[in-house]
Amino acid sequence: MKYALLLIILIAIPCWSQTTTGKAETTGPCSPAVTGGHNQFRIICQGISKEQGAELLRILNKISRDRLDTKSVMDKLDEIEKEVRGLDPTVPVITYMYDGDQRITRPGQISDNQDNPAFKAFLKIKAADSAHDWQSLVSICDDSINKTPKWLTPYLYKGLAYANLGRMKESLTLLEDVKKMADGNHDYDLLVKQADELLQKIHSTGY
Repeated sequence: MKYALLLIILIAIPCWSQTTTGKAETTGPCSPAVTGGHNQFRIICQGISKEQGAELLRILNKISRDRLDTKSVMDKLDEIEKEVRGLDPTVPVITYMYDGDQRITRPGQISDNQDNPAFKAFLKIKAADSAHDWQSLVSICDDSINKTPKWLTPYLYKGLAYANLGRMKESLTLLEDVKKMADGNHDYDLLVKQADELLQKIHSTGY
């Protein structure tokens, strides 16, 4: 029901914001019609309930009353639409494992795919860690965080690199944050354990 209302709003606002009287046409489910002078429009939408119509009217009135910029409203609705689509059960959901492997969940199907940036980055992360190349490790983790922000392992290793570079305050903040992000996700049990161990070492130094 929320999806339908969102789409209706996306279609209706451009029609509402017209300022020139005359013939008004649209190819969407909502049809505007000029009812007289003073740029008054009547918008008829098929397939929505009385409650949805009232909610739509409330939103339009708020936009008019508060003199909101319609382009800004549409841009914000586009952002909301992307978030809503992310909740759509028909849209594949991608989650990442500790080692960079990704799980792709579709309706009735779960598949793994190692041909992804996270898996390749994990190999670079482990190599930099083994070589104790902490500055390179920070760069690799930053790149991974930018490309796959929902993959939590780079946050852990960036915290590790910061600790070894003497950037203790930043390391502590990052490690505490990644623990919160991983809370309740058993795919990251190892990450939480390693973060706890690293935090204990840092605190044992008296920092």
